Amino acid sequence: MSTHKTGQLVVVVGPSGAGKDSLLKSAQAHFKSNPRIDFVRRVITRQCDPATEIHDSVTEEQFKQQQAQGLFSVWWHANDLYYGLPSSVHSQIENGCIMIANGSRGALDDIRSQFPKLTTVHVTAAEEILAQRLARRSRESAEEIAQRLRRNTRIAPITGSDVVIIDNSGELQIAIDRFISLIESL
Repeated sequence: MSTHKTGQLVVVVGPSGAGKDSLLKSAQAHFKSNPRIDFVRRVITRQCDPATEIHDSVTEEQFKQQQAQGLFSVWWHANDLYYGLPSSVHSQIENGCIMIANGSRGALDDIRSQFPKLTTVHVTAAEEILAQRLARRSRESAEEIAQRLRRNTRIAPITGSDVVIIDNSGELQIAIDRFISLIESL
């Protein structure tokens, strides 16, 4: 009997302010010495801010060149930026790794089509909590925050047998523990 575990993608999605980056950073620190668990480094048309997320920064022109070269498994456009998950993720999954990526609810159908072995972690939080967190980030005006919150109500609910919901409205450590436990169970 083989003890080899199969790899898969864990994609973390949810509205801005739900705490996706906090969960990902905590899990990355927790699993840093586990060679079977790795975190996808996205390509984004935005300057990298290590305090929030480490990613590969490219211009829109560079992104489109990489896209044309087939360097992305999945890509999407949101909030006036382009995001891509590198094609190299597939080989790591084939080698038995659990790859964890920050994704997008809007790209979930494409992600599902490219990664049949998938766990979708939908991080949620109450609307008033989201509004407070977005305001604390000081990246957007009050009107831009209101637009983000309105956009959340227009996005269809995420459903499917691959979906795990983590409500991060309360104490962050509770959500972190649940996320880490989920990854350990894979």
